[in-house]
Amino acid sequence: MRQTLHIFKKDVRCLRYELLVTLLIVVAFTIWDMAHAQPVGRILIMTQFGFPLLPIAGWILVSRVIHAEALPGDRQFWLTRPYAWKSLLGAKALFILVFVNLPKLGSDAIIIHSNGFSLEREVPGLFWSQVLLTAAFVLPIAALSALTSGIVQLVSATLVTLLGVGLAFGTGWGPLDWIRYSYVVIVLALAAFAVVLWQYARRRTWPARFFAAAAGVFMVYGSVSIPLMTAVTLQSRFSKQPVDPSLLHVSFDASRKSLARVRITGDSVQIQLPLEITGVPDGMDAVVDGFSVSIVAPDGTVWPSNQIPLTSFPYQPYSPLILATVDSTFYGTVKDGPVRFRGSAYLTLVGNRRTDKVGKEPITVLGAGVCAVADHEPQYAAQPAITCRYPFRSPPRMVSAPSASESSLFLETVSYSPFAAELSISPISTSFEVLSKPISEAMVVTREPFAHILREFEITGLRLADFEVQPDQLR
Repeated sequence: MRQTLHIFKKDVRCLRYELLVTLLIVVAFTIWDMAHAQPVGRILIMTQFGFPLLPIAGWILVSRVIHAEALPGDRQFWLTRPYAWKSLLGAKALFILVFVNLPKLGSDAIIIHSNGFSLEREVPGLFWSQVLLTAAFVLPIAALSALTSGIVQLVSATLVTLLGVGLAFGTGWGPLDWIRYSYVVIVLALAAFAVVLWQYARRRTWPARFFAAAAGVFMVYGSVSIPLMTAVTLQSRFSKQPVDPSLLHVSFDASRKSLARVRITGDSVQIQLPLEITGVPDGMDAVVDGFSVSIVAPDGTVWPSNQIPLTSFPYQPYSPLILATVDSTFYGTVKDGPVRFRGSAYLTLVGNRRTDKVGKEPITVLGAGVCAVADHEPQYAAQPAITCRYPFRSPPRMVSAPSASESSLFLETVSYSPFAAELSISPISTSFEVLSKPISEAMVVTREPFAHILREFEITGLRLADFEVQPDQLR
């Protein structure tokens, strides 16, 4: 313990200027976010100020403290000193905890309090945000620093890692994104922890680098290979209320037949079909998170020909549409005969409807956060907006404002994640609905997700040629 504290004090003295700059950035970030806590005129921290200064400062601080006793090679001066590897590792961990984790924890707590949230209620979010900060940020940077001996190597390794993480995130799944993100963070954290421990205990750099590269390939390949059906099956285990999937039926919505369109554009054909969900239990609504669809011709030919279903996500989950693009050659062979649409619908049943009146003064809306009618939203110039702020993660409830717009939905930030926090620079998640004209108050409606269901369906007897439209008809 004495040796650990000795190394810790030495690092504080040597990195005092880096520490001062980092702490000033954290203070400035906190003050800036507090000053813009109100919905009116709010500026999103992640895009305006916090990014990239905060992560860059953290990256520099973590890498500098690790490189102070570089691990690769055998010519470092520190190797001549009687340092025990456990003491060295403990000193680095203590330094990062004190000067990276704790300042961010304090900043988050102050920002949360200034936004009108109770710190006592947000303890799980504060704790989980620190877990994510360590797993997805601190540990990977520490591992890369342990594998490199200089800034050039570290920058190159960091860029490669960021590219891998970007590829691993893949195509967005909307509210189900947390599943893929969780996989990436878990693999990243476990691999980084193993590399750090191995390097400090053994200092065998090349085997550790090979392991890190293999873990990166496993992370990317595993993430992009997760089928959407697997994600939906996993999500269904978090259902709060059991519902028999056989009660639900997915069919062509004849009442919205005017929305059925087939548009020919060169070598591709875009197909749009409205769907209807029936058999939904009383007091609930069905929200469609996505589809996987295959089109079967009368002779048994299936599109796509590689047997991988087309996947689409509806823009209006309460009024779902199948959106598919097929080859013009295939379309020409099937357009005049009856075809079958065979696929799966990923449904969420929502209920426990709650309506709150929101004005210009911020009020707390259950499941949506602190909401208010703002005179303008900076991202959209001077347009008015209904703005909701939620701590540490995207709202867990579906949020809509039917009094402001008939189809108004705050769905771009909704998450089905069961965790108390998501990885983000700012502890505040902001969702908003831009309005066409200023209003003094609005009715905000929230619905709680109860059940997540995978429902197979088949639509038969449709003649695609009946729905052909010309480009000028779509305008």
